[in-house]
Amino acid sequence: MEYFFETTRTVVNLLLQGTLRRYPNLRFVVPHGGAFLTILSDRLIPLANVSLKDKSLDISGDLSRLYYDLAGFSMPKQFDLLRTITDSSLLYGSDSPFTFLPVCVKQVEQMDQKIKDALAEQIYQRNPKSLFEEVGIFAKESRRKSICQ
Repeated sequence: MEYFFETTRTVVNLLLQGTLRRYPNLRFVVPHGGAFLTILSDRLIPLANVSLKDKSLDISGDLSRLYYDLAGFSMPKQFDLLRTITDSSLLYGSDSPFTFLPVCVKQVEQMDQKIKDALAEQIYQRNPKSLFEEVGIFAKESRRKSICQ
């Protein structure tokens, strides 16, 4: 279970230190549906607004611009909570090879019951393609864009 806490702690640190704000072109894919971020977001946002020296930081905006993979059993509760943070940056994740193939298949079956049509196309195809194009992978142009400024 510790990796969920480590993931959450890392993202909270990136938010509170203003790292995401200083490097707006840097992209992170947060594993496991954001770990505990979805549960803590209602507490994190007001806490950050009180404790941050830089009051201009928009923690909720920073949370919404991260990418979140849906690896692990994130259906339906965590998925629903995650959609309160973002709808536009969800990605499919399998955790393969660490998760055995039959378990991955079961996870996809659960996802397919929950997500339909346009949202499924967004999660399985458009979001990953957009992310890879953004960092220069599968780009139509041969030049690569810098992901950091």
